[in-house]
Amino acid sequence: MTEQDIVAYQPLNAPLTASDLSIHRHPINYSMHQKNPVDFVSFFDPKKPEIKFHIPKSKVSFISPDHFQEHIIRLFIRDSTPEKVEAAEIAWTRFLKAELGYTIDSTY
Repeated sequence: MTEQDIVAYQPLNAPLTASDLSIHRHPINYSMHQKNPVDFVSFFDPKKPEIKFHIPKSKVSFISPDHFQEHIIRLFIRDSTPEKVEAAEIAWTRFLKAELGYTIDSTY
């Protein structure tokens, strides 16, 4: 995803350019990226505390997620004139719906 990708979804004749926008990506994870943190936890038998073992994901929990990393994506606009802000809002909303299938509560 680039600033130019977002600009492509603006209304016709809107004044928005890629240089007006800045995309910031922030990954949120357990410092292990896509790795399951529970895979790195050792379990112990109370009767044999000197022996450690690992438990398969399927036996740890029935509600374990498949993805262990999320991304927060923020779109900033450098020029806050009303025309550019409106064009950026429309372009961002359209991009999210068309490319990611994500709909936000909006009038656009």
